[in-house]
Amino acid sequence: MVRKTLLVLGLCGAFATAPVLAEEKMSCDDLAGVATALSDIVSAFETNPKIHEDKDAEAGLNQIVEALGLIAKSEGDSVLSSNVKKLSKLWAMDEWKDADTTAFKDTLDNVVTNFERIHKKDCK
Repeated sequence: MVRKTLLVLGLCGAFATAPVLAEEKMSCDDLAGVATALSDIVSAFETNPKIHEDKDAEAGLNQIVEALGLIAKSEGDSVLSSNVKKLSKLWAMDEWKDADTTAFKDTLDNVVTNFERIHKKDCK
């Protein structure tokens, strides 16, 4: 559990460098980096579906969900925005059942797919 918590916290660093406070779209390198970091989080959820119950991981995931909202806004992509809104709604739930954990992981995987699509479109 500690290793996965550190993974999530380490991934927060990937978001700290992204220009999420600016109104600019992300660079190609940032898009690829965020997609990779999010894929790692999806893998962490597959390995340990209860990772969100760890306080440190919860804080890190909270920052990631907030950062994704800012990124979606700056990218101006309606599909990404829709998936991030769904992710935020799931994250805001007080208690998760197994199906909620699966829905969060699946929605996060959809966000990864959105980043990969945007990267492919913008970074030829």
